[in-house]
Amino acid sequence: MVLHWEKLDSDMKGILILNSLAFLILKRLVGNNIEIKANCSITGGSLKSTIMGCGTKINGLVHIAHNTAIGKNCQITAGAVIGGSVSIGDNSWLGLNCTLKHKIKVGQRAIVGSGASVISDI
Repeated sequence: MVLHWEKLDSDMKGILILNSLAFLILKRLVGNNIEIKANCSITGGSLKSTIMGCGTKINGLVHIAHNTAIGKNCQITAGAVIGGSVSIGDNSWLGLNCTLKHKIKVGQRAIVGSGASVISDI
């Protein structure tokens, strides 16, 4: 399924590609060409919006909690779990089955290894 929406801050069109069974509860998406694969859970913000930057790719079985900000061109691989209010910088890569604790910051161009549990800012 491909979803087209109008960006909130310009007249450009965005494309969101959803494979079957991706589950979204979003207040707002920001960015173009976002891909979300099957069986993902992405929760909308309760205090602020859950947002994703242009070119971000999310593989299957990923959970992204509320109030999360994901930068541009990020790669989030299968099975990653991202806690609430996490900030992920541009061009970052999250490995298979990694876990990010709530309220942490991951800097730009960061690499989080497969199976890692991140409990503080990196």
